[in-house]
Amino acid sequence: MCNKHSEIKNNPVANVYVLRIRHRFGDNLYVNYTQEGSNAELYAYVCKNWDEGLTEQYGGLEMLSQKQAINSYFDCLD
Repeated sequence: MCNKHSEIKNNPVANVYVLRIRHRFGDNLYVNYTQEGSNAELYAYVCKNWDEGLTEQYGGLEMLSQKQAINSYFDCLD
């Protein structure tokens, strides 16, 4: 049994973070036991979908913090 599973077994009242990303092809759902894990999933999604238009508007991903990249990506969708 991995450490995460033993932690949950020993602490049945665990936090669960559900991340739902809606897009034109449907929804992506991610479940994590930490907020950091959810943030990492969200940043990975942003990196995968970052395009040249976003780079022109906000700069390259390497120029932005994870939080700035996430906020820029979803601000652009509004």
